[in-house]
Order: sequence, then C-alpha cells, then structure tokens
Amino acid sequence: MAKNPHAQAAEWELLKIPLWFADKSKDSFTAEYWVHRMERLKTTCGWTEQAAAMHVCNVLRGKALWFMNYIDSLHP
Repeated sequence: MAKNPHAQAAEWELLKIPLWFADKSKDSFTAEYWVHRMERLKTTCGWTEQAAAMHVCNVLRGKALWFMNYIDSLHP
C-alpha cells in the first residue's frame, strides 16, 4: 500500500539535513543541537560511519567548511 503523500512529505521534511555555517548570524540552532540532529539522522537512516561523514561534509558551509578543509590539510 502506498504512503499518504502528505505523510511522505512530512517524513522527508524530518529527514532534511540542516546546513551548518558555524556562524551565529546564519545558524538558527546551536552546534550541540546540530550534532545531535546528525546523530539521530544517522540512526534513523541506518547510515554507516563513512556515509554519515560524507553527509556531514556535504552540508558544511562558510567557516565550518573552512575548518573541515583546514583539519583535512593537517592529515594528508
């Protein structure tokens, strides 16, 4: 049986990965909340550690992305 389209849309809305800028003027939540949300998504979606890391890297923006790139450059 197909899911109700409204229920499916609500489910997809809950699974959206929030962007993270590491900038109080752009982020509407704390870093702790963002990490907790990513952990819940990892569990809910059944992501492996590698998949979760890929998704995290894909949603970083601004200072957060710069910081991740900087950390990566320290470990060639």
